[in-house]
Amino acid sequence: MARGRICLYLVRPDGYVGFRAQPAEAEAVLEHLGRLLEGGTGHAPA
Repeated sequence: MARGRICLYLVRPDGYVGFRAQPAEAEAVLEHLGRLLEGGTGHAPA
């Protein structure tokens, strides 16, 4: 990670990183969680 850059990590209960955003913005993680809660698989599109 470059100095001065802030990242946001969402760690799953099993210890794996489920989401990463740079810059750390709440909107990005909220969109990700919204997709998961709407019944998405949580996997990146192919």
